Amino acid sequence: MENQIWEKVALFLKELRCEDIKRSSIIHLDSCRNEKEYLKELKKVYDKEIVNLPKEQKKNIFDYMEQLQVVSFEEQQEAYCQGIMDCVQILVGLGLLEMNGKITQAVEKLK
Repeated sequence: MENQIWEKVALFLKELRCEDIKRSSIIHLDSCRNEKEYLKELKKVYDKEIVNLPKEQKKNIFDYMEQLQVVSFEEQQEAYCQGIMDCVQILVGLGLLEMNGKITQAVEKLK
């Protein structure tokens, strides 16, 4: 039962992070925008080069790139959850939130 609760919490956080991109508190870093622009340029080169490769190599490269995206997404999710846990710990440290067994358990569960 407890795992189901944390799965639902993780799903909620994922939806909050990914779907509500129009909210006023959304953060867009200049460095991220710059890296995305650079990626677009690299994609143009990639698209020109990939057509010359045999089918097997194309598939291997595609599978690798797809896995990079999956790992990147999961790392983002992990960083997002870490930020939330850091905020909880800050609130506890400031005395604005009482540290109890459930909070301690949540922190340990997300480690």
